[in-house]
Amino acid sequence: MKQIFLIIFLTLLLFNISQGDETSNKQKELETKIKLLEKELEIEKLKKELEEQKKANESKKNGENLKSSNKKQNKNIKKPTIIGDDDVLKEVKLLGSFKEPERYPESFKEEFFKGCKKFSCIGRKSTENMSKVFAKSQKYNLKNPGNQIKGMALFEIYYLNVLRKNEKKIDIFLENWPTEKKKTKEIIKLIKLNKSREKMRNALGMDLNTSVEDAIEIYSIMANFLNMGTPKEQKISKELKLRNKFLEDYKSVVSKFNSQFKSYENENLYYQIEKK
Repeated sequence: MKQIFLIIFLTLLLFNISQGDETSNKQKELETKIKLLEKELEIEKLKKELEEQKKANESKKNGENLKSSNKKQNKNIKKPTIIGDDDVLKEVKLLGSFKEPERYPESFKEEFFKGCKKFSCIGRKSTENMSKVFAKSQKYNLKNPGNQIKGMALFEIYYLNVLRKNEKKIDIFLENWPTEKKKTKEIIKLIKLNKSREKMRNALGMDLNTSVEDAIEIYSIMANFLNMGTPKEQKISKELKLRNKFLEDYKSVVSKFNSQFKSYENENLYYQIEKK
């Protein structure tokens, strides 16, 4: 009987020990899993922080590149020219003063103002003929390549005539500048005309220092020389016509851009003259 109780006791004891070991093993297993989960969570947190740091670094780098790019662009941007009162006076002095030309090319006189004895007549007829010359079609100018050069010579006389009519207004402007601004519209018109005259002269290697007599003579000689040739009509392929059209469009765009750029440069000057 005692032996039976002893066996039962030992069996229960072994069972409890095995249960304790099993519980202990489960606890250890759970603790291990918890530690692994904690490590995984910590790794995920570190990954997230690392990703955020990368984004922050890229953002900072892009910002620095943008600043650097903006600095370079700012260096390349041309600062607007500051126009002072002295600069305005220089432009007005460049207008010159009216003085009737001492000579004209004979062929020029014969063609455009024959019979005129006074400059008022020469100026009026030159203005009328200049408008007609510049109004000619491209087809006409191709057959008469010296036509527009003659128009440039007539522009010289037209400018002198306008200058003659506005001499008193120039004097009034200079007498009151810069305390009072009088006759500003007339001055701006003259400056614009003078800049056009300068541009035409530059095209043939002259400047504003060239005398009116020499300028008219050079234009006349060049026009007569160009008109000496005999134009011949030739068949032009479609390809050449397309290329010519493309070239004309390109010239038009470039010319428009240059005109806008020049106009922008001169706006500060005109604003300085007109502003109250």
